[in-house]
Amino acid sequence: MRAAQANDNALSKKARQRTTKASKYEETGRIPATSGVAERFFSMVKCSVGYLRKSMSASTLETVLFLKLNWDFVTLDSVAAAIERSNDAEYVDYSDDE
Repeated sequence: MRAAQANDNALSKKARQRTTKASKYEETGRIPATSGVAERFFSMVKCSVGYLRKSMSASTLETVLFLKLNWDFVTLDSVAAAIERSNDAEYVDYSDDE
């Protein structure tokens, strides 16, 4: 009986020591979960970029992702405007330089 009580005392002492040592980092025991929307978005980016399209500019990638995510709301005018903005951002006219 004494051995069991001594064992309980030792365990409770260790438990108190463990709880008093606070980590200076928050939640180091687990990685917080991301939302399903964010997971689907990053999956779509991975499928859109791929190894063949790594040279795609940021503005073109933004346009492609915008059109993919908002396809139900897309009209011909919005597609034309998005493509025009993307082309303006990608191509610099050097014809004036001599």
